[in-house]
Amino acid sequence: MKLAEDLKKAVLQAAMQGKLTKQLETDSSVDELLKKIADEKDRRIKNEGLKREKALPQITSDELPFDLPEGWKAIYINDFAFVTKLAGFEYSEYIAPNLKTSGIPLFKGKNVQHGQLVLDFESYIPENISNNLSRSQLLRKCLLTPYVGTIGNIAIFDGSFKAHLGSNVGKIEIFNSDTEKFILEEYLLYYLRSDFGYKELIKYKKATAQESISIDAIRNVIVPLPPIEEQQRIVEKLNTILPIIDSMSVYGTKKKAGRPKQEEALAFISSLLGTNKFTDSKSVSPEITELTSKAKVELPAIVQKYADLMGVIYNRITIRHQKTRWGSCTKTGNLSFNCLIMKMPETVRDYVIVHELAHRKELNHSTKFWTIVSEYCPWYKEAKLWLKDNGQKLMELK
Repeated sequence: MKLAEDLKKAVLQAAMQGKLTKQLETDSSVDELLKKIADEKDRRIKNEGLKREKALPQITSDELPFDLPEGWKAIYINDFAFVTKLAGFEYSEYIAPNLKTSGIPLFKGKNVQHGQLVLDFESYIPENISNNLSRSQLLRKCLLTPYVGTIGNIAIFDGSFKAHLGSNVGKIEIFNSDTEKFILEEYLLYYLRSDFGYKELIKYKKATAQESISIDAIRNVIVPLPPIEEQQRIVEKLNTILPIIDSMSVYGTKKKAGRPKQEEALAFISSLLGTNKFTDSKSVSPEITELTSKAKVELPAIVQKYADLMGVIYNRITIRHQKTRWGSCTKTGNLSFNCLIMKMPETVRDYVIVHELAHRKELNHSTKFWTIVSEYCPWYKEAKLWLKDNGQKLMELK
């Protein structure tokens, strides 16, 4: 669906220009962030024997595709990450003759597809060989990207198990400390998926039978860097918007249970972008603002209480003022609640919460689903009746 793809490009572009989020005076300094990164980089070079790459020339304003928002800095990936690959001689001398069915798995180009990792490995190496090739080990969270073939196909390895770089895949390992994040891997991933980032990634692309870039080309990618707090806001907003756009291309205009209709998705995206291109959005009333703030403060503890009782986990909670839903739960565990539930009786509010958390066990409205709801919310029928009698009037609140 072309509209969906165009929207994704526009949203990513706006995010990387700082147009989806506010620049707050309370955000930390990027200069301080860069100093912490430099200190961590020095520590790892000293302790792990990493090679110090040659400093790159200072970035000039004419190299940037847009004016950076106040408080942002433009830096090279080389300034904040360890970028490397498996050397050719290492592959031929240590790895190629040692293909096995068990051991440390090798990530090859085919293991990075459509922004996701495919954990179906065809090659392994003994752990002692992996340890001897420590530079290309995968022990921490990092980004993996093929440098031959599908350039720009990037995914995050979470570091939850030991792995190793195989052929044609490079790693971008940010110099975050064990106790503090300086640059979010998710922010860098979104940037490299944007038009700005992709153009940076391929600016030194080689004209060979299969398109390819060098590891140095990855190190030379320029990244617009906001404070860590704004990185988090950008990631959270994109995590909310992009799945909705994806649902438009998958489900089109057909309404299905738990899926937004196309016009609802467009309206929601437009409101997040601050545009009325697709909907005539009106200013938010003080009451809605107050309810939203109250929900953000009070709901997380209530949701966590029921999640603990039900033995489920979730990712994040989003609070919005919606016109058609009280709540939703994605298959990845992201929860969304209408700020208007703060005006409901507590028993009805809690029913909405239990209802969405029950979807962490059953992504449907089957008999099994309602059995789960009834176990933790025995009054759910009364709550549904209250919503039937009063819900529409409450939805009309502006």
